[in-house]
Amino acid sequence: WFTFGDSYTATSFNYTSTQPSAANPIGNPPFPGNTICGVVPNWLDYTIATYNTSVQFAYNFASAGATINSSLVPTYWPWIVPVVQQVDQFQQSYTTQAQWTSEDSIFSMWIGINDIGDSFGLNSSRTAFNDELLASYFTQVTRLYASGARKFVFFNIPPIDRSPLMVAEGVSDVVNPIVDDYNTKLAQLVSNWTTAHAGVRVWTVDTHDLLTKILDDPSSYGFEDGTTFRDGSGVVWCTSQYWATVLEVCL
Repeated sequence: WFTFGDSYTATSFNYTSTQPSAANPIGNPPFPGNTICGVVPNWLDYTIATYNTSVQFAYNFASAGATINSSLVPTYWPWIVPVVQQVDQFQQSYTTQAQWTSEDSIFSMWIGINDIGDSFGLNSSRTAFNDELLASYFTQVTRLYASGARKFVFFNIPPIDRSPLMVAEGVSDVVNPIVDDYNTKLAQLVSNWTTAHAGVRVWTVDTHDLLTKILDDPSSYGFEDGTTFRDGSGVVWCTSQYWATVLEVCL
């Protein structure tokens, strides 16, 4: 499983270090890796090690803080790896004498959260900017296809406008239509791209619908409320911006 994205996926995998194996399906660091809520599993860890009966390895290029393309939305720190460079790393290291095939490998992409979070205040039309972001996004997907990828999983953007941080900053009403626009365009692009590329199989994960249902009725899912954030159980958010690891099980 080759994964690309941001904090919601990252486990601090170093592609030049120890590779995934039966002893550690994420290669490095020690399982479950360093995730956004600490040294606790995220959705990828659960998928390959808990809700899986086969041997599956994860080559996780996702980088905490990543955007799609730093020329469009710069990252905050120089060590953050945008998706464009994540795909570079994959192509440099896993396309020659590959130990994978188009049939036995999945490629997943979950990106756009930081692109929206770091650019919603642009003076120009922010929804039009989504077109630029998604064009770059699918340029990277097409690069993966050219490298032999045929099975893809795409995640849309959760309702980040309802995160404790954005609620506290009073920007939820600004961010909400941008998220909706991004997700609508992403779904259409996935459909169009799939039609235009022979031999692909595609799955989509609606994280927006999942988190919306939980935030609308948190007590029905065993949570105190939809706004509290801290370490531990009983809360939706582990920080002011990121959902808690327990939601990864729902995903």
